[in-house]
Order: sequence, then structure tokens, then C-alpha cells
Amino acid sequence: MTNNSRPIALRGAVPGSGFDYGNARLRARRAQLLDGKDFRELYAAGSADRMLGALRSTAYERDLERALVHRGPLRRIDETVRHHLVRSLGDLRRFYEGRAAAGIELLLGRWDRHNLVTIVRTTARPTVYRELDSLVVPAGTVGAGPLAELASQPSLRSAIELMVAWDLPSRRTSRRLLAEWPRYAASNDPMVLEEVLQRAWAESVDDALGDWEGSDLEEILRSEIDLLNLLSTLRRRDDEGPAPTDPEDTLLVGGTLRPRVLDEVHRASDRAQLVAALAGHRLPEGWSGAFEQWSSDDDLAGLAGRLERALAGRAIGLFGRGDPLGISIPIAYASAKECEARNIRLVGRALVHRLPLNEVEEDLFPW
Repeated sequence: MTNNSRPIALRGAVPGSGFDYGNARLRARRAQLLDGKDFRELYAAGSADRMLGALRSTAYERDLERALVHRGPLRRIDETVRHHLVRSLGDLRRFYEGRAAAGIELLLGRWDRHNLVTIVRTTARPTVYRELDSLVVPAGTVGAGPLAELASQPSLRSAIELMVAWDLPSRRTSRRLLAEWPRYAASNDPMVLEEVLQRAWAESVDDALGDWEGSDLEEILRSEIDLLNLLSTLRRRDDEGPAPTDPEDTLLVGGTLRPRVLDEVHRASDRAQLVAALAGHRLPEGWSGAFEQWSSDDDLAGLAGRLERALAGRAIGLFGRGDPLGISIPIAYASAKECEARNIRLVGRALVHRLPLNEVEEDLFPW
């Protein structure tokens, strides 16, 4: 397994000197990332409890003790991974300041969207989702304390009112959530509120990316918005819902896929026409292959996973082809840690449910 070695001391490096200091620290930590051999060794441990023991020889060692209070090996694995991910991504903030720090906040702000959508979704369906605290990863700008308080609210209404009282994630967004409450109450569909959070996040990203034009940060975040827009369009098409009168009203701002293109995707009579509608657009690397596979297996959830893995692979690849003195390295490191977390949890579940290794490997995210 990967050694849990201490970061290399960098002679002459001074925190706050643009990206230089932080990027050097992250490149040193890259050696601690788990790889395919490590994931196979974790699986070879044979059980989830022995897998936890194997993690003691990795960078996860110091996170294991905090997880031992939980019952059940899967919960202990999830808590170990969660603590480690929050700690690792939190270090990014310590390594940068000034304009570099602003870019890091924009990158990690994706977790605010994830956490608040998760709280809305799980609080609206408490009998379906349990152990909400294990699903929230306080790595964004909304800290662990406020997230824990939101997650502990007895009802979705009280959680929304607390967001308003605390201006979370912002004054404007919290009030938009409250304004949409009657529509949610009439439909009992949490997507009404989730869409408010998704739209607010996309708008804030679109505004902030004006300072990062032409950067890898812009490419990665706009591609994530494209993914959300594309998947929502495909789901509406699968549900045979009517095409929106004005596609712009249903899409998140900030993506590169134009409303006209997504409208063509929604109205396509078959898969071939749908793929043709996207053919004229420069898609992220790996997406074309994902659509080809989707044409044969008709699995929208599988397509979503392949598109997401392709974006993750593009982000992690910035370790080698991105600007070594720019935001490319933090993007690559954050994506690698997020994928590592997914993979450890996946291997743990494979052991508990006795899934064969070959089924696990095909679902692993890039590293």
C-alpha cells in the first residue's frame, strides 16, 4: 500500500506566493494517492473490517480512530473516507491566498451545492434516506457546524427557515427557496427546491468565471454545468415530457451546450438523431465513447456515471498537462481525492455484498 509519508519540506517556499507554494505541496502529496494496485489490495483483504485494517498503512491512518465509534463496517469505512476527504480538501485553503484562494473557493463551492441538495432531498424523504450526517461532506464554504444543524432539523420547512435566518448559502438563494415553498408543498416534489439550489450555484459560477476566462477551472466547471443540463434534458425525454416552450427557462446558465442544441436532443426521434444533435458541439474528452455505449445498453444511470468519470479523468490529467504554476494542480488533486473516496467506498460495498473484483474494477473512477 502507499506509504503515509510526511509532506516534503520545501526550502524557500512561502505560503501566499500565488500558486507556487500550494502546488508544490500538492505535488508532494500526489505520491500518497491510492492507485489500481492499492484498490485491488483493499479488495483482497477479504472483508470490510480487514480492509479498514489495510487502510492503516495509507494516508487514511489518522482518520480511522474517529470512525471506530460507529457501528457496522460500511459506516466506519464511510466515516473514515469522509473525515479524510474533508481534511484533505480543507488543506487546499491553507495553501493559498489572494486570487489563488478565490479560485480554490470556487472549486470547492461545488460541495455546497452537493450538501444543500442532499439535505433538501433527504429531509423531504426521511423514511427513504437515513444517516444524513454521513452523506454531507463539509468541504465547501458552508462549514460543518451549520450543515450539522441543518441536517438535524425535524422538518424540511424548519431547515429552509434556518437557511433563511443564516443566509445559507446566500441571502438571495435562501429567500428564493422560501418563495418556492408553496410550489413544493403543492407537488411534494423536492426537485422544486433542488432546482433553486442548482440554478443559484450555476449563476454564481457563471459570474465568478469572468475572472478565470480560458483557464482549466472555467473548462471543468462549465463542463459540470453541461453535464447537469444534459442529464436533465435526457431525463425529461425519457419521461416523455413535453419540450419546454423556452428551453432557457429550464437550463442552468453557464454551460457551453446551447439551449438550441439541448432542445434538439429533447426532440430527437431516436438515439442516432440525438447523438447527431451533439456531434457539432465540442464535447469533453471521453463523452463520445460514453454515448456510443449508451446506444447499446440503454442505461441512463450508466451513461451518467461514464460521463462523470470522463470529466474526472480530464481533471486528474491536469497533473501532467496543466499549468504547473496555475490552478490546474489544485483541480487535479481535488478530483483525485474525490475519486479515491468513491473508489474506497465502492470496494467496501463490493466486499460486504460479495461482488466479484471484475465488476468492481469497471466502475472505479480514475486515479
